[in-house]
Amino acid sequence: MGYFDGLTDGLFKRGSDSRALFYPWGVLGSGYVIPNDEERQKLRDKIKRLYIIILPMAVILPRVIGLALALVLFSIFCVWYRFFARSVTRHLEKSTEVLTIKESMSNSVRSHGWPVLIVLEVGCLVFAVFGIFRLVWSPSWAAGGIVAIFGILAVGLCIMLFVKARQRRDAAAVVDASRIE
Repeated sequence: MGYFDGLTDGLFKRGSDSRALFYPWGVLGSGYVIPNDEERQKLRDKIKRLYIIILPMAVILPRVIGLALALVLFSIFCVWYRFFARSVTRHLEKSTEVLTIKESMSNSVRSHGWPVLIVLEVGCLVFAVFGIFRLVWSPSWAAGGIVAIFGILAVGLCIMLFVKARQRRDAAAVVDASRIE
């Protein structure tokens, strides 16, 4: 699976009763029970399309229209997303279960492929090293920000790679155990 699948699946989990749950605000908000797998897939597809549109725009727009106007548009998007989240959850039952960071990351990692995680990790490390060189030769807040942002992302992706390796090992152990029985 790809990058956007991983981002999207971080907002979903299976509850203790095996029902699908959706968390429109991720670990920061409440979850909602999705009545069936068909509804889950429809909602998942909507969220994935939203990511496919919004994330590239978040990277491109500040360069094209300027940071100030991009921040205004981001604020408008946040208000719009609030109404969107309310509209897709209005008919759903609220869950008492919370989405933990560990669950969100685990679900996200499960959907990210190895190549995606490795490319993202290498890219973050390259940008962090670039930021360090820029910080040494031309110290500035921007260079420090580059190092901080991409350094933190690189650490997060490294953790995701370890989680992915653990998931692979655990899956292999289940297969081995089933062969023994």
